[in-house]
Amino acid sequence: MTSSSWKRHLRAINSVYSIHKRGRRSMPLILLKDADFRTIDPKHDDPMVVTIKVANFVVIKMLIDQGSFIDILYWKTFKKMALSQDVVEPFNEKIVGFVGERVDTRGYIDLDTKFDKDNDFCKIIRIRYLLVDAETSYNILIGRPILNKLGAIVSTPHLVMKFPLTVEAEVWRS
Repeated sequence: MTSSSWKRHLRAINSVYSIHKRGRRSMPLILLKDADFRTIDPKHDDPMVVTIKVANFVVIKMLIDQGSFIDILYWKTFKKMALSQDVVEPFNEKIVGFVGERVDTRGYIDLDTKFDKDNDFCKIIRIRYLLVDAETSYNILIGRPILNKLGAIVSTPHLVMKFPLTVEAEVWRS
């Protein structure tokens, strides 16, 4: 990939995801304990896969990807959700996939997404998903933008993601 094509790719992504400068933020303490281990074999390197609720649809097999700088809703999942294509904003740029291949996009959509915590409280965030037409075993890919917005801490040895519930406007009792 040439320098100019990489810059063009970043400008296209930034046109979908607006970047705002923020002041310094603080977070409450988040602890990971032995009781948080979710895997039987601590030497196993499983990906972080969770279930969430998107636009009132339960979506299983959502991949937490700390290396991705975009949040993706795969086209096959979007079609299964039976949402109107009228709410999709146009965006027809290609993105670069995991192994450097160019992948078609179908636009983007803003959807409320519910993250449960301890099956008692949840956090609801509006996420701008890039709709991507690609074959994958996952339905959604969540990257750094939403992990940062959640204030999430991801521990791969524990196979757990924790986030604070301190912003009253975003916290709902289930």
